[in-house]
Amino acid sequence: MDRKFDALCPVYQDNYGDIVHIILDNGEIKRTNRKIGTIFKLMAQNQMQDIQLIRTNVQKLLQRKRNIPVVLGPDDIYIPIKTRKPLTKRDPCYSYIRMKAIKSYGFHTIQLKSKRRISTLYNKKQTEEAIIRGRCAKVLMDYRQEIFNQMENVILK
Repeated sequence: MDRKFDALCPVYQDNYGDIVHIILDNGEIKRTNRKIGTIFKLMAQNQMQDIQLIRTNVQKLLQRKRNIPVVLGPDDIYIPIKTRKPLTKRDPCYSYIRMKAIKSYGFHTIQLKSKRRISTLYNKKQTEEAIIRGRCAKVLMDYRQEIFNQMENVILK
């Protein structure tokens, strides 16, 4: 059975440096030294998608350049949540959390359905705004796909 990634969280560990904790839908944590962007790229390639094209489309649809959700499918929308302060200029500080995996959220915390809790630097309002951007991205991508399907039907007739 394929496991879903509930969250990708950048972490600094003394012996390893920057690593990513991958929280699976069963609550298990895997560790990797790959960057979050590389993980998303591999996930998109696995579904025969181009992550750069997805990012560009979502940026245009949301009219935002930074902190945009990653939309890999209707159930695979990952929202960026700030979970740590950057140690250097290019230090990753955003975790990406699958929207469907969120059970509840509050002040500086997100509870996952897998019973894992993620500490954040966001208050409840900021988390809500990130979730709303994720929902908007889903609606806009669904609408865009519907238009594409209608155009395809017209062309093939």
